[in-house]
Amino acid sequence: MVTIKEPEVGMVKPGDAREKTARNPKEAWEKRVYAAINRTPEQLAEARRRAEEDIIPGRPLPPGKTLEDVFVGAIQDNMTEDEVIQALKDL
Repeated sequence: MVTIKEPEVGMVKPGDAREKTARNPKEAWEKRVYAAINRTPEQLAEARRRAEEDIIPGRPLPPGKTLEDVFVGAIQDNMTEDEVIQALKDL
């Protein structure tokens, strides 16, 4: 298990007034990692709820077919890039 410690002195903490003005990429990255790892259960539940809103429900696979069968069967060798994209959208 990896333990991420609180940012050291001079590093920007989430909510710090300097948060939006941090110019050091390492500092900004450390801030984001610290904030992501130390989310409250409420923040995690809200993030999950937002992510689930963006999920487009899929169709069930035909009996006896795998996702690979459906995917490979939708694309033909002589298709243009636009046709492939449309075929994948139609899945």
